[in-house]
Formats: sequence, C-alpha cells, structure tokens
Amino acid sequence: MDSILFWNDVSLEAVARDFTGMPPEREQDGPTRTSRALAIVHLAMYDAFNSIAKVFTPYLSSLPVPPASASQEAAIGEAAFVTLSNLYPNQFKHFLQAHQAFLSGLEDTPEAIEAGRTQGHLVAKAMLTERLDDGSVEDLPYSPSKEPGKHRPDPLNPAQGFLTPNWGQVKPFAITNFFGG
Repeated sequence: MDSILFWNDVSLEAVARDFTGMPPEREQDGPTRTSRALAIVHLAMYDAFNSIAKVFTPYLSSLPVPPASASQEAAIGEAAFVTLSNLYPNQFKHFLQAHQAFLSGLEDTPEAIEAGRTQGHLVAKAMLTERLDDGSVEDLPYSPSKEPGKHRPDPLNPAQGFLTPNWGQVKPFAITNFFGG
C-alpha cells in the first residue's frame, strides 16, 4: 500500500463529500478553500515523511526530530488523519474508519508505528498552526466595482454573491516574493 496514494484518495473523497453537502454543512465550500485544505494535508504528509527520511527540503523550517526507527508510513497516515479531521470535522467518523484500516495494513513494529504516529501528529499540528492566521478567514469587507480589472456581479445572476473575494490576501504556500513585493 502506498501511504500517500491512500491518503490522497481519502482527501479527495472528503472534498467530494464536502461539495455534495448543503451549506452550512460544507466546511471548505469551494475551490479556494478546498485547494488550501488539500495543500495543508499534502504538505503535512510530505513533512511527516521527510522529517524521518531526510531526503528533501522540508516545507516547515522547524520540525521535531523523531527516533530513527519511526515508521514513515505511520507518520504520513497520522499527519493526514489529523489535518483532515481538523479541516473537515464533520467527516471525523469517515477519517477514523480510514485511519483504522490504514493502521491495520502497516507492517512495521508497534514501536515504530507509535513513533511514526507521534511524529505525524506533531507535524500536522505544526502545519495547522502555521496556516492558522494565513488570511483565509473572510472577515474583510468587500464591495464590487465597475472599474476595469475588478470583479463585477454577474448581470444574469446579480444575487449570486462572491466566493472568497479577498483570497488574494491569503498567505501563499510557496511564493515568498513576487513582482518585487
């Protein structure tokens, strides 16, 4: 079993379940928040794996150092489980079932699995903390404008509203400097 592919499938299922829910049950509700959620989950899996394997540049600058015997697969699974459970809390039961099935398929020693799970949990919490105040909470006022290059209401559907109109203020995941800014 490929841990990344397993949890990617669980993540995509979470997106589908979230999309088919009716507001206010939707937790990410749309492509902007969904892309952010998937980035958080996948970066947590990446850093959980890499904090043990140490083969790539980590996304987060400071991560806990796990025991060398920690299970990479368990770390990946725990990071995915924790981030998904935080981003889509209404789907916790679904994630718990997937997590239990995932853990039952691991072949590492119980000690290695526990060390990996601990590492994955710590990495997931660090990733969630890193993104906590990233500007994704839509609390800025927004007014449409008729100026060129600005968003205007759809003339055929003027009451449709706006989906994350201030998303340009969200801290990017990878770009640190653009247009000299």
